[in-house]
Amino acid sequence: MKSTCRLFALLVLAWLCVGCKAQNAEYHTRHDVRLHQFFPAVADSSSMVYHKGFALSYNEATEQALWVGYMLTRDRVNGQHPRRGKFRSDAAVATGSADYFDYKNSGFSRGHLAPAGDMKWDPVAMDESFLFSNMSPQEESFNNGLWNHIENKVRAWANRFDTLFVFTGPVFTPDDTLAIGNNRVGVPSAYYKVVFCPAMGKAIALIVPHRQAKAPWHSFATSVDAVEAATGIDFLHGITNEEAIERDLCIECWNLH
Repeated sequence: MKSTCRLFALLVLAWLCVGCKAQNAEYHTRHDVRLHQFFPAVADSSSMVYHKGFALSYNEATEQALWVGYMLTRDRVNGQHPRRGKFRSDAAVATGSADYFDYKNSGFSRGHLAPAGDMKWDPVAMDESFLFSNMSPQEESFNNGLWNHIENKVRAWANRFDTLFVFTGPVFTPDDTLAIGNNRVGVPSAYYKVVFCPAMGKAIALIVPHRQAKAPWHSFATSVDAVEAATGIDFLHGITNEEAIERDLCIECWNLH
């Protein structure tokens, strides 16, 4: 199925490129301009995709994002738009994203990387959070259990500190060979979150095993450096005091419990 999509994409590549450039320009001039300064270093700019509520770097090898990043504020957490959207492929991914049939009858849920619960501030942002570029295959018990609990904790931090920059993605190891669907969407062994609070000048990260663990959620807290080592991604690239922020884990700052 994807090979047919790729053939069609070649026929409309020029049109897509024009559309992507316009989309990128709109993102940088209208949506979350502050987020851009915290983007991880990106080796291939063509992997970048911009939507109203979030941006991402797409990884063709695993058919999901390397990272999804967005700004979360107190006002956004308390938005009133209902959870509503249609799961669908992301036309902004030039190589073609995963699709509905990859996940159908796979035994895995469609796990949001940028949570729909963080997009209640705008109907377009909410709708776009259901794009498959923002999905990763997750065990149902993990998606609705530990991972959901951590997402709620991040929203609580946004209510407390007002503005956060959040980056989320999968952690793959050489042993992670399981994949689903015709597009071979990789199933990671863990997920990470990197959260930066400008008001504190502090960051916290989590590496969470992809299972319904019995350990308390805060036991997975770690430094940004640890996530960089696990993923090879350079987070908070170029910000002031980057190295100090990335190696520090201030337990009391985040009130972990």
